[in-house]
Amino acid sequence: IAFIHRGARIIGDLLSMDPSCYMMALVLVSFTSTDDDLCNEIASREEEFHLVGSLTYALRVASLTEEEFAIRKHEIINNDPSISTAERLVTLVAEDEFSKDSNKPLSPIPAVRVFPETARWCLSALKNLTRPSIMAPSRSFTAAHAIAHSGIVKHILRYITMTNEKHIDHIEPLGTGSTSSDDKTPEPIEPSLTEDTLEAYSNDPKNWDATSPQDAALFILMNLCLSSVVHEHMCKCGTVSILLAVANYQPPLGRSIPVDEAQTMRFQKLKSRIALSWLLGGEGSHYGKQKQKSLSTAERAAQDPNNKALVLSDQEARALVELLANVLHRRVITGAPSSSAATLSTKCILYAIRCLLTHFENRAKLSKLAGPKLNILLMKVIAMRATDQSPLDEIDMESAENALFSLYLLSSFGFKHVFLPYWFFSINIAKSLMTKILVSFEEANIGNMTPSAQHAKDQLLLRIKYLCFDELLVASPKFFHLQLHESDLKFPSPLLASLRQVQVNEIDPGASPLLD
Repeated sequence: IAFIHRGARIIGDLLSMDPSCYMMALVLVSFTSTDDDLCNEIASREEEFHLVGSLTYALRVASLTEEEFAIRKHEIINNDPSISTAERLVTLVAEDEFSKDSNKPLSPIPAVRVFPETARWCLSALKNLTRPSIMAPSRSFTAAHAIAHSGIVKHILRYITMTNEKHIDHIEPLGTGSTSSDDKTPEPIEPSLTEDTLEAYSNDPKNWDATSPQDAALFILMNLCLSSVVHEHMCKCGTVSILLAVANYQPPLGRSIPVDEAQTMRFQKLKSRIALSWLLGGEGSHYGKQKQKSLSTAERAAQDPNNKALVLSDQEARALVELLANVLHRRVITGAPSSSAATLSTKCILYAIRCLLTHFENRAKLSKLAGPKLNILLMKVIAMRATDQSPLDEIDMESAENALFSLYLLSSFGFKHVFLPYWFFSINIAKSLMTKILVSFEEANIGNMTPSAQHAKDQLLLRIKYLCFDELLVASPKFFHLQLHESDLKFPSPLLASLRQVQVNEIDPGASPLLD
């Protein structure tokens, strides 16, 4: 129905004709949340541009206030078939550019919007269309390009723009004044910016649960940040400053937050930092690519020494390692809907770690707070790919190379501090488990490794003799804040058996490092 009979396209057209019918948006969410094969068929280039156009137009209309809808009603209700949905969206977005409210956050109160349920389900459908696909990566790139081309990114950013007092210049009266026996219109009570009022109107990340429009909007932005084809556009839309405000958000002092809301807040902040890592840390020579003659906006921002957008807090550093352990071992991520598993996959988290490690402060912090525990997880990823024993299809060549390069970046701190537990090492370097993992990975991927991955592997082999291996420090109290399972730090028996069979020729160590 969705593809063969063009059901998705027809419902998309009906939705753009009548954005008040949220059930049509809900049906599109159902279509786009199905298995990858069907979603790929729906999301062919022609169909996806059309479907994204319908969803983005309905989203923009549904997000209007009653006042805005009344002003633009003549354009929205006009069903002239000669005017396409794309043309109507262009008109709406163009009017937004001249609006004084175009950069203000949207009120988090659904009743303020004219069709709040339609807006919520349109965001969910767009999240599904942009989610990364291993089997068909071009699908998410096509959707990302279509969304960027539509001009709706700035509007989606408004859903996660933080609210403060300067934004609340108009608050609907919460009550009315006293009435009399005559028919005079009662005067509204002048609203005051009390703590309760600000709480009600604030766009606080602790309220962005898995069913909220803000959560869906943030996932869309994360998915767009994964698509390098729209990086320049995302930066020009002001994405960095808005994501950074969420990532650095701190609740008001003295205000207690329930445990579940605090957990939601921390998760949304981490997601924002991950999105920043993909947007700013994934380009340029610092990432392992050859230096380009001209720098993009994202590259210039990432290379600015004063830019702290990529720097993890202690809490975020620990949470990132825990997130990697959870997705690698297929555990449920608290606070994340199952439909978002593709965005928070092992592949995407490994990419985020590699991007974040482009900043020296993150390398130092993760080495200090996660120590050998993170390195064990990275080695496990490489070993799974080398022996073809990965239980997850997402541990592909790119994922393993990201783990390998991350391990190389962290190894600079392994000369003075414990790098891996002792069972990875042997006095005969050729017989050490670490050596066997690296060599078997290379042999399994001869001719397919990128220059940066080859360099990382070569450097690690040269450094093994000088790295610190110690069994005791793995259980050091300074790592107790990491909530990992004991099995996370062990290799399965079949994996170890395969690695022990690997035969390696003698390895010549590199020159002794300068430990200044």
